[in-house]
Amino acid sequence: MRTFGVGQVRYAERSSRRAWGILLGLCLVSWLGLAFLTHGGWMLATLLVGMLGGIAALTLWSVDHYGQVLLTVSHLRVGRERIPVSDIIPASLEPRGHGVDPRGEIAGGAFDTTMGTDTIRFVRRDGRPVQVASRRPDELHRALESVLAGWL
Repeated sequence: MRTFGVGQVRYAERSSRRAWGILLGLCLVSWLGLAFLTHGGWMLATLLVGMLGGIAALTLWSVDHYGQVLLTVSHLRVGRERIPVSDIIPASLEPRGHGVDPRGEIAGGAFDTTMGTDTIRFVRRDGRPVQVASRRPDELHRALESVLAGWL
């Protein structure tokens, strides 16, 4: 197993490198098509592809930054938030939920879940309900259960 910080990684999820390759390929093909097939030339192609490609790149970066999930034996890191595993009440861990529950915040700083993700829910020892968005919520749930079993 890989290690991260103070413990072994039990679960990791981040955006696909393939998505970045697809975006780069689409931008390149679009730029070539606009530059050689329109009267605006390279200037128009650069402006259009730069603006639209930049918006798409910012979206991909944001999804990766706020949606990255990493579970070690000591911490659950979601986006920019780090939750100690010892701070999770094991009995409160709920399997896959459908959509966002208004009772709990989404861990990591995201405002909402992205398409293709679902949430698992738990309660922290201070009583705050938390949701973690994941593309593979069943795997994350099993990994979190096994890590929490070690804390009992």
